[in-house]
Amino acid sequence: MGMVMSFHRVTPDELARVVEDPGCVDDILEAAGERAQADGSPDGDLDKSWAGLDFLLAAADVPVDIEDGVMDYLDDDGTVSVWDATKVAEAARVLRSTPFGELARHHDPARMTELDIYPGIIWVRDGDEALDWLRECYEALVAFLDDAASRGCAVVKTFG
Repeated sequence: MGMVMSFHRVTPDELARVVEDPGCVDDILEAAGERAQADGSPDGDLDKSWAGLDFLLAAADVPVDIEDGVMDYLDDDGTVSVWDATKVAEAARVLRSTPFGELARHHDPARMTELDIYPGIIWVRDGDEALDWLRECYEALVAFLDDAASRGCAVVKTFG
């Protein structure tokens, strides 16, 4: 399956519960997923695009590190990180003001392959298709963070 990253919108109260008791994260994420499905909010699933997006953000000097967490926890399925509402709002503001074209200028399939940017072989093999995939994932992330920020929410990020 590979390493996938997903962001999940949570309320500040839910975030406080996760920070206090990381063991409750599965219950919180289940409730968050049901709520997101019910209200039709944007999806925060980056799948395997996270490393490619992080590479482009860093290369473009965009001050958002999607691999960073305010707090990190390990659970049976991988790493769980949290972003508080302040970090969500700041990331949303920065990404909203950064069109994907600024990132795309730094797309370098050979360099990404050389640096072994996950998921590896696709950068050279898929070329423009890989860039289109990164664009779709970036636009979905921006929409997700905008939605979470507009609701004053935090996020729990799962990685595994």
